[in-house]
Amino acid sequence: MKNDIRSRILLIVSEYCKSKREFAHLIQMEQTTVNNQLLGKRSISFDLIQSVLSSLPFISAEWLLRGEGQMRIENTPSSSAAEIPLFRTEAAAGFGSMDFAVEEKDIEAVYRIKELEGASFMLHVRGDSMYPTYSNGDLVAVKRIGATSAIQWGRPHLISTSTHGLLLKRIYDSEQAIIAMSDNRAYPPLCINKEEIFGMALVVGSIRFEDY
Repeated sequence: MKNDIRSRILLIVSEYCKSKREFAHLIQMEQTTVNNQLLGKRSISFDLIQSVLSSLPFISAEWLLRGEGQMRIENTPSSSAAEIPLFRTEAAAGFGSMDFAVEEKDIEAVYRIKELEGASFMLHVRGDSMYPTYSNGDLVAVKRIGATSAIQWGRPHLISTSTHGLLLKRIYDSEQAIIAMSDNRAYPPLCINKEEIFGMALVVGSIRFEDY
């Protein structure tokens, strides 16, 4: 069997569950959705990977996503930190869509950062539209938002849109639209219809590389 993410999830199923049905119940996903992905009828989605890692915290994200190291995280203080995948910016552009699939080539690294517990993924900042808050090349960690009530207006968010692609902006509510503001005043604000937005995540932390 090809040593890919799907095969590693199947190994988890065989090790810790009696059936795919039990596995789907364990990770709180629809059985049909899980079956289609594990049978290869659909690509492995980010939602499935995230559900596995959140429901089975002893599974190593490094192993699951990249096949490196051991399946189980050893019970030591150094490995108790959250494991957060770093995605290529291009791959993360579809993070809010139903068909967003994760492939090993999309994952640049996996970080363990205790202070970023709960972050969904990380990616590099591209451009200077959010300077000086974030510089080109910085890493931002984001937490996916599934409900409008979880939006924190006025704070930086990552939004995936049908018209503007992937944006890192500070957002404000405006009835049927949102106003996306850059911290760099050289960039004008964007008015984006809420129907054009299919993914949103709150920035929960960042890492700056001074010599980037």
